[in-house]
Amino acid sequence: MARIFATLLVWVMFTVIVISLLTSVTGAIANASGSEVFGIVVAIAAAAAISTAAIWSAGRQEEAETMSRSIAKAKRHGPRRAAELLDSLDDEEIYDLEALLLSRERQSRPPSS
Repeated sequence: MARIFATLLVWVMFTVIVISLLTSVTGAIANASGSEVFGIVVAIAAAAAISTAAIWSAGRQEEAETMSRSIAKAKRHGPRRAAELLDSLDDEEIYDLEALLLSRERQSRPPSS
């Protein structure tokens, strides 16, 4: 959401600057030729495009770092969650789980000859 807001801000500011330049009746831009004004607008548009690219590439790096942190956190807490789950089971559920695991183990082994 922050990337969208930042991108929107960059392009709104680009629009404001271009409108201000083109409607100005005083200053250096008032005496500029059409090709000079076009060059200035293209330069400002290029700066806005580069800013947008920087915003979105930085956002992807942030997302990757956040995802790697959450994966690392899940790995750290995985054994504890499993222990808490086993502690919450009653005896009958533990026997059922053990039977299920044994049947899966038997199915995964190749038949001995």
